[in-house]
Amino acid sequence: MASGILAQQVLTADTITEVYAAPASKISSLTVNAVTTYSGTTYVNVGVTTQSNINSLNPQPWIEYRAPLLNEGALIERGGIVISNGQKLVAYTPSEGVIVTVYGYEEDV
Repeated sequence: MASGILAQQVLTADTITEVYAAPASKISSLTVNAVTTYSGTTYVNVGVTTQSNINSLNPQPWIEYRAPLLNEGALIERGGIVISNGQKLVAYTPSEGVIVTVYGYEEDV
């Protein structure tokens, strides 16, 4: 059973990024945080999807939408996310310098 930091990504501006994918035959209980190193105001979207083409998500999978990151060092955190095989956690920001960390644990189904 894996636990601790499960994934970490520096997001690319204007790109939906797959941050974490649940392993086969596992259930993952997650907390996600996003922090910015960008000096201005920005935002982050965080979502869960099963779609393979994450750059044309339909419907939009956001569980956090336009969560504000108001200045350098600003942080948002979302817990209680449970995903399983075939599901992915994705994130989007319009700015450079947003880092998304996924931590929690994986257990056998």
